[in-house]
Amino acid sequence: MSNKKSNSYYDLEEKDEYYTPSILVDVVLPFIKPNSVIWCPFDTNQSEFVRVLDGAGHLTIQSHIWQGFDFFNYQPDKFDYVISNPPFSMKNQVIERLVGIGKPFAMLLNLQCLNYIGIRKLVRDNRIQLLLPDKNVSYDGGSCPFASLFFCYKMKLPSNLVFADVAHKNTGKKFMPSAMYNKEVAY
Repeated sequence: MSNKKSNSYYDLEEKDEYYTPSILVDVVLPFIKPNSVIWCPFDTNQSEFVRVLDGAGHLTIQSHIWQGFDFFNYQPDKFDYVISNPPFSMKNQVIERLVGIGKPFAMLLNLQCLNYIGIRKLVRDNRIQLLLPDKNVSYDGGSCPFASLFFCYKMKLPSNLVFADVAHKNTGKKFMPSAMYNKEVAY
């Protein structure tokens, strides 16, 4: 399974690998039960999802493609939630699979996803709720031209659309890059 060329993920577009800053992971924390087991299927131990969730007292299971795990062919035996930032080009397939699994999930995508009929249908037909940060948060320290939001399923948000406060846009002097940008780390 570790042969990258034979894996479905390696036909992805370059825009599929955005490293989530911790300030966005913080947005979902209030909606997770304490001491949960969380599957992070698109993450390594350097991911801000893993770092923030572990730091908040949860146990994470990581299964990034770089580690030889194909999301569509792997699922941990036991977990309470699925939380991550999936490849944009596979958003529909990821959401469809997660709805089929039936566990609560929060997938970070961009707001423009709602322009796609397939995603709108998934949101409508599966009662997916939206958790929207109040600022466009940068992934690379520059100005961010899009809004990120969590597509949430069975996360028990108080309403179908929840706005979350974030402290800043993660730009300029406040930029905190994801540890995933450290290319010297072995995953």
